[in-house]
Amino acid sequence: MKKINKRIISSVLLSAMLMTAAVVPSYGANLLDLRSIPMTTGKYDSGVYITGQSDKNMVLYTQGETVTFTLALWDENGKKIAAPGFAYTVKGDAGKDYEKSGYVMSDENGNATVTFTTMNQTGYVRLEADVCDENGKALTDYRYLSNKPLFQGGVLVDAQNITTTEPIPDDFEQVWKEQLELLDECAPDLIKIEKVESFYASDGKIRTQAENYPGVDVYAVYIDCIGNPANIKRPAGNTGKGPDDGATFASAYITVPKNKAPGSLGFNFGFIGYGVQTVNPQTNPGDNIGINILAHSLYLLPEMTNADFKTNYSGWVNGYGMTTTDNDNIETCYQRNVLLREVQALRFLEKAFGEEGGALAKGFESETMTEAEIQSCFDSWKGLYKKGNKISVSGGSQGGFMALGLAALCPQVTSCAASSSWMCDTHGNTDEDKIHSTLRPTAGDGIRYCDTANLATLIKCPTTLSAGMGDTTCPPTGNMALYNNLTRGKDVEAGHFSITWRQGKTHDGGSDIKDNATYKKADYSVSFDCSLETVISDWDLTDGTLTVKGSGVLAFPDDEAPWLGKRRQIKKIVLDGDFISVGAYALDLTGVSGVEIQIPKSVINIAESAFNTDPTGLTLLVEPSSYAAEYAQAMNIKFEVVKGEEPDDTTADTAEDTTPEITPDDSKPAQTDDDKTNDTSDTDKENKSSLPIIIGAAAAAIVAAGVALLAIFKKKKK
Repeated sequence: MKKINKRIISSVLLSAMLMTAAVVPSYGANLLDLRSIPMTTGKYDSGVYITGQSDKNMVLYTQGETVTFTLALWDENGKKIAAPGFAYTVKGDAGKDYEKSGYVMSDENGNATVTFTTMNQTGYVRLEADVCDENGKALTDYRYLSNKPLFQGGVLVDAQNITTTEPIPDDFEQVWKEQLELLDECAPDLIKIEKVESFYASDGKIRTQAENYPGVDVYAVYIDCIGNPANIKRPAGNTGKGPDDGATFASAYITVPKNKAPGSLGFNFGFIGYGVQTVNPQTNPGDNIGINILAHSLYLLPEMTNADFKTNYSGWVNGYGMTTTDNDNIETCYQRNVLLREVQALRFLEKAFGEEGGALAKGFESETMTEAEIQSCFDSWKGLYKKGNKISVSGGSQGGFMALGLAALCPQVTSCAASSSWMCDTHGNTDEDKIHSTLRPTAGDGIRYCDTANLATLIKCPTTLSAGMGDTTCPPTGNMALYNNLTRGKDVEAGHFSITWRQGKTHDGGSDIKDNATYKKADYSVSFDCSLETVISDWDLTDGTLTVKGSGVLAFPDDEAPWLGKRRQIKKIVLDGDFISVGAYALDLTGVSGVEIQIPKSVINIAESAFNTDPTGLTLLVEPSSYAAEYAQAMNIKFEVVKGEEPDDTTADTAEDTTPEITPDDSKPAQTDDDKTNDTSDTDKENKSSLPIIIGAAAAAIVAAGVALLAIFKKKKK
């Protein structure tokens, strides 16, 4: 009997050992161990991030279609981590009944797949994911300080049919015609001007003209405008600097390049996001007069840091534009007044820098300039701009709303670029089933006239948009409705309008992540332009020079560029042809530096991750007054003008460091056939994912029982 017991026990132990060995993940040798990555414990982010890739273009899904997302975990250096699995939630614009949650386990390559079916309606399907343990428990300590899921992304369903929740008002154009006529009654007169010799940038460091911008003069100007006097009122107890109650002026920094020929300059407008915060003047606007406008009728106060600025104006305009009182009537709508201040600023600039010049009202104030200096300033401005010169506008979030609004109301604007645009689909939160915006004004009849998607119907100039598929401040449905309204019914050439969607990008764009690198690494951009195709007629790599001939959008959303495997041989890239746009990873130079890239003037859009490498190792060869020159300045990339006069500075002086880290070769995961799973139901996938855990637990129990029985047997034997 004892022998039989011993054999049974040995058999049980052997079976348990084999079962246990079968369920231990056999991860690839190149994967990092998750246990080596410290959790945040509420102090700082762990540096890990999740990438998610849908099995096809994220904006081309249809109703009732199966979507498969491949998830993977990475460290801040772009090395894949062996995560046990991922806990996820799927929700959409179809209400609570559509929501589902679960978890999936990683395979030996560190990948996991989440599969779901799209709604039977147009809209947005959102996927959120966190790394989880073997039991499916989300390890939220790996999150960033904002405590939001590590991955936030999704897909759009029937994207071309997405519209705003409420239709555009029938009298939309007539109402704005009337508002501009009201503005006509107020001359764009200067009421205050100051010379800006230094200012605090957003990094808290001071910039001085002598050291940082010797090639330009910067002024703070305040321009008379109409508005709602009730918007500006000093709060009780506030003793800081500020205008009189009821102020209705436009506030702007203008940057004027020195020693420029008459008629040689355009206007370049920049706008910032929602809030009461400083704007910084442009210090290298190229062949443009740079204009950065504050959204409010407040003094610019360049001598203050952003923190001091916020303290100084605490309580002045908190929560502006959010209430029903503001938004029921267009003439009390705060955002209407923001737009009119922009228009008035442009009217002032056209007047002050135009061929006739002057015509500036007497009696304005200045604490930093004498009357003679002011008159000399006005004389030097005269004629620098001539009608028909370039007027470009750009901004993100509220700045996107402001840029698009100015392009809509002023047909003389020649180009517009807006990212993660706010105020799209202002009535979206009135639909209980939709995924709501976390910062959307209270719906009212007046606010519809300031809806960015509605304003887009008036825009005629070339416009490039970008948006994040994980954005909850400005949800994807709103930005897609914006694009649809921008393009619908307009007879324009291919590429005139475009939108780039970035998978996994939230509204912050990585502001919760050290040096913004993570979202750049996880930046799977897709250009959405139904009318534009990639046409590459020929390419050649000889003696280190890659020449690409073709037209349209240079993008490879479903494949790699044919020259990608030879990228380390590249020293120079020449785009030869009528290319309109350079898409994400189209010129992927991962791990390569010292490359010159010649970009033609026909290009009007370049994805943020087009080159996917450290920008300090690049030099863009650009034509004067081209989009590529503006892109280089915005991205802090060295550039050289290959035609015409070279600008004063070859690198942009920007307030923020937007330099992405060098991305290692394996930081952009590509889905292979081995990574893909057969189509099965979500329940089957979750059951299969749970099976190793159940078996493992059973095996562990058997081992424990076997050890206990063996101990008893040995004891009895003695």
